[in-house]
Amino acid sequence: MPVIAPYQDGASPEQERIAEVIRARRGGKLINIDRMLLHSLPFAEGYNLLLPKVRGGLALADRYRELLICATAQLTGAAYEVHHHSPVFLKAGGSQAQLDALKTIEQALSSPLFDEKERALLQFALESTRSVAIRPQTMSELQTRFPGAQSIIEIVSVVSVYNMVCRIVVSLGVEIESVESV
Repeated sequence: MPVIAPYQDGASPEQERIAEVIRARRGGKLINIDRMLLHSLPFAEGYNLLLPKVRGGLALADRYRELLICATAQLTGAAYEVHHHSPVFLKAGGSQAQLDALKTIEQALSSPLFDEKERALLQFALESTRSVAIRPQTMSELQTRFPGAQSIIEIVSVVSVYNMVCRIVVSLGVEIESVESV
């Protein structure tokens, strides 16, 4: 799919103000999703307040968060997010074999590569992404594996937020950055 609009780097003073906040969070650079979202300054600003909290402010273990993100990205066909989050999943303790297995979530659900907690997360991501409604037995299993309201809220929120992100990058045709631009 072609890119819907040209990428922005902070052309207007207000764009530049928001772009500088994003650059500060990203080590001095903008990535293509940031550059696309700068077409809507309120959205770009809100997005960049929410996503850092999801990526680094939750009690949910990094490995579980990234497993949920990678599964959601695979389920939605968001190659951009798979590209950006696969290395983070590996750094958080996931394996390349697990990443490969995520290409077919239905098969990953019965794979010995994933433990019971991870399979509960994958089942939740599958149901939430594909149909939104969660079967009672899936929620019960998730609550057994991840007791406490905070855990459940964070799991549900990670999948929900990354369904939004994946739909943005797929719908708008956001391209994976070239090596020169990163």
